[in-house]
This record gives sequence, C-alpha cells and structure tokens, in this order.
Amino acid sequence: MKYTRFMLTALCLLGVSVVQAQNMVVYLANGTRTTLAVSAIDSIRFEPTTINGHDYVDLGLSVLWATCNVGAKEVTDYGKYYAWGETTTKRDYSKSRYRYFEADRYQSIGEEIDGTRYDVASTTWRDGWRMPTLDEARELIEKCTWTRTALEGVNGYRVQGPSGASIFLPAAGMYYGTSLEEVGEKGYYWSGTQAEGVLSMAHTINFSGNDGEWTANRAYGFTIRPVHAR
Repeated sequence: MKYTRFMLTALCLLGVSVVQAQNMVVYLANGTRTTLAVSAIDSIRFEPTTINGHDYVDLGLSVLWATCNVGAKEVTDYGKYYAWGETTTKRDYSKSRYRYFEADRYQSIGEEIDGTRYDVASTTWRDGWRMPTLDEARELIEKCTWTRTALEGVNGYRVQGPSGASIFLPAAGMYYGTSLEEVGEKGYYWSGTQAEGVLSMAHTINFSGNDGEWTANRAYGFTIRPVHAR
C-alpha cells in the first residue's frame, strides 16, 4: 500500500523548532507548496492513498473519488463502457441487447444500485468501492471547479475540489448501439441512481462544455468513476 510522503525537515527537532516557528511550509511532490500555521496543527498522520490497489483523491467532499475509471490503468485511460446495471462489456449497447429490457419494457433493478450486485465498481474493485449516488454526483458538479483541459494529449476536465486536490475526467465519449461516439469531445459517467419516475433512464455526470447532471437511457454504454466512503 502506498503512502503519502511529506519531507518534514528535522522533524525530530520539532520540539525545539516549533517554539520559534510560526508557520510550517510543506513542499508537495508536484512542486507546489502549502503554508500552515503551526498553532493550527493538531497532529501529523501518514494516510494511505490507495484502497484495495486503487488510488483515490480527497477533494474535500463527502466521499473519496478514484483517480481512474473502471477498467483503466492510467488517469488518462478511458476505461471500459457499461450499460447501467450491467457488469460486463459488450459490442452492442442498443435497447434490444440490454440485459434488463424484456417483453418490450425496462425491468426494475432498484432505484439505487450503487454498492449492489448491479454495480460494476462494487463487484470488481470491492472493499467499499462503488458508483456515486446522485447526491454525490451533484456535489462533484456544484462544489468543484471544472476546467476543460488536455492531459498527456487526452481531452477532458480537471475537477478541483474544496481541498485544492483534483481529479481528471477524460472525454471518453459513449457507446450508442455499436458506435463509439464523441470521444475526445464529451464525457458521460454513470451514477447509481435511476431517474425518478422514469424506469428507462438513470442519472449521469456529463460534459459537453460543462453541462453537469443529466439523465440518459440505461442501455447506453458509459464510463464509471468509482467513489469510496470516508
């Protein structure tokens, strides 16, 4: 398990140096620095930045957000595409091929599928990882600063939370039927929440600009960014 590492010079002399110091300057691995008032520091803890092998970022929200999509190995990878409630990929994301469309109607698998057997983040990453709820998706949209950018040549959004930390959401596009569309232009990420009163739809985080919350047909193939409770 990886741990966040801080270079705290002469930490063993803290009892001497803190008496004279008013601020502590922490230099981060990305080259930035943070200044903290010594009087505001209660304790120093070294906490893991991975859970069950998957990296996360503390954005300062109610849940921790993974740094990668389900099926991705790198931050800039698109990952895999899933219909809502399905836990395997396929070639055809049309309504007729949707597992929970039978007898010419959509079948109910629950209004909240995060953390259930219908949640691919939960069934593959395990150890508490799951799809975000609608409230958690709204929190990401409303409490964070979204900046359209490119990371290592991949278009997407940098999403910076109240803590100052950020995640990158690549513009992975979507599967409509057998066609992979809007790659590099738009991003569509499932939440675990079904649209209220509309059995065929579920809520998403999406951006084509920065549109935020949206509902989409459950049969479409979207990416998934997992979250973990604190």
